[in-house]
Amino acid sequence: MQRSVPQLGDHVMKVYETYADTLFRIAMVHLGRREDAEEATQDTFIKLIEKAPTFNDAEHQKHG
Repeated sequence: MQRSVPQLGDHVMKVYETYADTLFRIAMVHLGRREDAEEATQDTFIKLIEKAPTFNDAEHQKHG
């Protein structure tokens, strides 16, 4: 019998679905170019995957 253990990818996908649009909009305001905002958003999620930090709760994750 195998136990279902949440994978890092599942966590990242949930975070992406929750915050990607907001992060992209913020990046657009600050960077002004769609390409730069897309790259900044992508880089942010790459860092999340690489570092895999532990957050206390959703609010900490949002502002971490």
